[in-house]
Amino acid sequence: MERQQLILANPLRLVERVHDRAPCEFRRALLPQDAQRLLSVPPLHRATVYLTILYTGLRSSEMKGLNWEDFDFEANPPCVRVPSSISRNRKSSVHGLRPELVAALKQFSPSLSMPFEWAFRGKVPRVPTFKRDPEAANIPFEDERGRRVNIHSLRKSFGTMLAVSGVSLRTGMELMRHSESRLTEKVYTDASHLPLQSALAGLPSLSVPKNDAPPDAPAGGILSQLKSPAVATSQLGLISQISVRDTLGHKKAPCVTTGRYLKMERAKRLELSTSTLARWCSTN
Repeated sequence: MERQQLILANPLRLVERVHDRAPCEFRRALLPQDAQRLLSVPPLHRATVYLTILYTGLRSSEMKGLNWEDFDFEANPPCVRVPSSISRNRKSSVHGLRPELVAALKQFSPSLSMPFEWAFRGKVPRVPTFKRDPEAANIPFEDERGRRVNIHSLRKSFGTMLAVSGVSLRTGMELMRHSESRLTEKVYTDASHLPLQSALAGLPSLSVPKNDAPPDAPAGGILSQLKSPAVATSQLGLISQISVRDTLGHKKAPCVTTGRYLKMERAKRLELSTSTLARWCSTN
């Protein structure tokens, strides 16, 4: 409106952007043992839907649009083709099928099914129906971090299983059909399932050697770099001779200090002589 001269000034010009500090990770992946328990609870048609998403990463909307002609069980390897008309990124893709999934799909498919018939239309459960299955499988709906389990968690479980099995990031992106690696790494990989301890165990063994000798004096100046007490004594004598001259080379008047000013004078002489000694050591 300001650019089209409908208003004189933008009233929102000084309004700052809202920072949403709430955790964006509200969905968690299932462990393999939890996924197996989930598959053993529901009837055959829902268990086949869950297994298909776990092994292909298809979305619920894509599952509802598949026909039986999209599955090719005779190919080598067997595969399913996702048409561009139902794909979220509007690109057709082909997904390989594991033998376990092929056996489940053949058991689930009707014997007299036509190629143009929907494969999963009406079989993908709604939210209330899905929530009953994890509860029956003794899988908590929400964990201690507030992350929940829904049907899209099966797609996240697929991406997490790929990462845990050692699949490269580029391969995982292709299988998940992601255009950005950030989605594959951050959103669809549950970091709590990664084998972090096993990765640490694979590191080379390093150790600090045992040494009974006293530790070296900490490096704190020129005097700490001296190699022996004899050298340190000679250098201290040299400092007392050099300290009578300032940095400009002029001879300083003798200063007599007694009592409580003696420590201050010694500290001042040591501070003035350190820089002089450093220059002397660098030139010699």
